[in-house]
Amino acid sequence: YTISETKWNSDIYLLGIKANFPEIFNRESFNAGFKFGGGYFWGEGKADNIYNSFYDMKGGVIHAELNISKFNRLVPLEVFIAYTGFIFTDPLVMNTNAARLDLGKPYFHSLSFGLRITVWKDHLYDLIY
Repeated sequence: YTISETKWNSDIYLLGIKANFPEIFNRESFNAGFKFGGGYFWGEGKADNIYNSFYDMKGGVIHAELNISKFNRLVPLEVFIAYTGFIFTDPLVMNTNAARLDLGKPYFHSLSFGLRITVWKDHLYDLIY
């Protein structure tokens, strides 16, 4: 097997903090909110079909999300778009018995679109107010 033909698996752990601004824009029919956060990630991985293959990783993570919601008992929905970036602090080096692949300090990112259904917000709102 070559490294490019190998399936690598990894476990990634994340510790961070996020700020939530639920109503940066408020209309009668909907609210727009923003979430921003950052943190630290670490992880390790290996190739399933290559003996003694491994790598580890660590770095910083950033997260930003814009959401639009309309909360009432009939429509507890929120539409969101989110961006997450993983910035490596150490080079990502994949080791095998046959080769050592140094990928430098990569930058992984993702863009997510979604729909959330919130069932507790109305009930908590009724209890508080």
